[in-house]
Amino acid sequence: MASTAFGAPVQDEPTQDAPEQANGSEQIADLDPNDPRLTSEALDDNPEGDAYASLPPIPDGKYRAKLKQVDVKDGAGKLVRFAPRIATWRPGSPPLLFTAVQANVIGIGGQEQYDGYVLTDNWVTTLPNRSGTSEAATIIRKAGGTTPQRATHAQWMELLLKTLAGEPEVGIETAWEAS
Repeated sequence: MASTAFGAPVQDEPTQDAPEQANGSEQIADLDPNDPRLTSEALDDNPEGDAYASLPPIPDGKYRAKLKQVDVKDGAGKLVRFAPRIATWRPGSPPLLFTAVQANVIGIGGQEQYDGYVLTDNWVTTLPNRSGTSEAATIIRKAGGTTPQRATHAQWMELLLKTLAGEPEVGIETAWEAS
């Protein structure tokens, strides 16, 4: 899984061992492109519509939000609470654990229009960065938890999952950029 910016959309592809179903029983892969259901029905189109349109990002600012853990895919493509990876971008390729964290905005104090807006960080790791701390440790502290000065990757992840289990309310700040 590649690193993504906080709140960036992630496209998940269906796995081959679990193909999507059409009409509850037929596999999409087995559907003939000349099937009468595809060639006889005329579909209406809205020329003003945009199938790729999405909600604009929440404006830069400070918000209240509830945090929760979101399952990630392990090396085999199975959804798990957290997964191990090798940090191939770092010398010596150290191991790490990662999970995803979702922030659900709580619209209060004139920000009600953003109530329920969801931001997701799909790459919350236990690996300390240049500042000497990890995303996992920072979230634990910002959510009101305490962190030890030293801990293993497994201990950091366990602490993070325990912290997120209570869906803590925190303050978040958005600052969008495009590249």
